[in-house]
Amino acid sequence: MAGSRVPFNVRSRLVLKHDDLYNSETLAGAKTIALTEAQYQRLNPDGANRNVTLPAEEHNVGLWYCILNTATTAFNLVVKNDAAATIATVNKGEWVLVGCDGSAWVVLASTDVGGADYGATGISTDLIAESTAAAGVTIDGVLCKDNAVTASGGVTANVTGNVTGSSGSCTGNAATASAASALAAGARFTSTEQTGTGASQDIAHGLGTTPGIVWWSFSDIDAGLAAGPPPVVHATPGVHDATNIKMTVTTGVKFYAYAVK
Repeated sequence: MAGSRVPFNVRSRLVLKHDDLYNSETLAGAKTIALTEAQYQRLNPDGANRNVTLPAEEHNVGLWYCILNTATTAFNLVVKNDAAATIATVNKGEWVLVGCDGSAWVVLASTDVGGADYGATGISTDLIAESTAAAGVTIDGVLCKDNAVTASGGVTANVTGNVTGSSGSCTGNAATASAASALAAGARFTSTEQTGTGASQDIAHGLGTTPGIVWWSFSDIDAGLAAGPPPVVHATPGVHDATNIKMTVTTGVKFYAYAVK
């Protein structure tokens, strides 16, 4: 229509029509995105952290850019507005979608990137090394993993409590070794050679709790058989206690007593 005027912001949008669907570029320095460039930007910072500056907000309401960091090493893209304020930090392999409301650039969607707008509505994670004690992992303000991580590379668990009578730990590749060590050191008992009296004898075991299994053996099989009928051994649950193994063995017969928690 003759004499009609096209609003400036409409004219600015028409400029964005171009043949390239996206721009794939390896950066040698900072980059400023021009209005004539593609709105899909695949950028490789190439060995250094690079600033990526967006167009001015004025007259560009509705303008958006999707920026992907295609780095093969751990360098980021720092997306800034034309006043050098950081909008988002895009790490290796991540992307951000930013949009302009005419007065400011805001993060519309992204992977795990920084920035005030994203941080207010997105997911924040605290990534930790499993081999170090740390505060855990927090997602949207909720602690999802506690700090029960041992410095030797494993997860703390009371897996040997029934063996040692106290909390144990399963650390790294030493899980079975830890349990075996606890069993050898504090969970079994072997007496010195005992001599039967024909009456109940108390044999202190030092386990700190009533043993779960008790058994015995003769010092000399021939001597045991020569003494007459096999000794009578009381091993009924409840006979033994947290201090002593209680056994009745034929008078004069030599034997050993054994117990396991």
